[in-house]
Amino acid sequence: QFTLASQTKEVLSKLETPVQIMAFHIPGEPIGEYAVNLLEEYQNYTDQLSIESIDPAENPDIAREYETTLIPQEYRYPAIVFEGDDGERMVLMPEYCAIIEEQIIPVEAEHAFTGAILEVTGTIQRKVYFLTGHGEGDIYSDYSYARDELRDNLFKVETLNLQATPSIPEDCAALIIVAPQQSLTSSEVDIIESYLESGRQALILINPHPPQEIEQLLSSWGVKIEDGIVIDPSSYVSPNKNTPLVTRERNYFG
Repeated sequence: QFTLASQTKEVLSKLETPVQIMAFHIPGEPIGEYAVNLLEEYQNYTDQLSIESIDPAENPDIAREYETTLIPQEYRYPAIVFEGDDGERMVLMPEYCAIIEEQIIPVEAEHAFTGAILEVTGTIQRKVYFLTGHGEGDIYSDYSYARDELRDNLFKVETLNLQATPSIPEDCAALIIVAPQQSLTSSEVDIIESYLESGRQALILINPHPPQEIEQLLSSWGVKIEDGIVIDPSSYVSPNKNTPLVTRERNYFG
């Protein structure tokens, strides 16, 4: 029924520490059953996984314990909790599956499970760092979808304040700079320039009229920021055509 990605099989074959998985779902509920069946396929490639199905209605004390720590108050079952030597991670299945015309449509559920296993076992992952300290949005609220998508694709997500830690870690696979509102110091710019000159990767996202230091940094790489905006006249939040309308469907934006 399931064919796991080669990357997932490799992760499972190298697991050296146990992972306990608790699947909170109503018996017979299609998405919950799908999740358990997928996880049982994982067990074919490692003996380090144990899976327990828990009916929240029959086990309210256990459910309440995890609702107060991992599962949001507006929790949506089924929820899969992964526990390992390096912590806990919860995956809410309704974010990764949909039922359309009585068929389950999985959306990156395997990536979410494999990423959770890597995280709770402390397995070395590629790391991306979000720059902070200049009024950037918070990765746990403003950019939570981006953070979760990176985690589900097996990246470890960290924040980096160059004023507190004046260097970019060697394990940084990509530096992400998202809409800084305040000026960067000259030493921060120097650190970022050295990082880029060494051939390492960065993603820089800006709002209109970014700090001058960002404009100068991009200019040194041949990128010019025009003083203007792009408007999609067919998709906007009325009456302001400057505000694009972005919809979400099946865990994707588009």
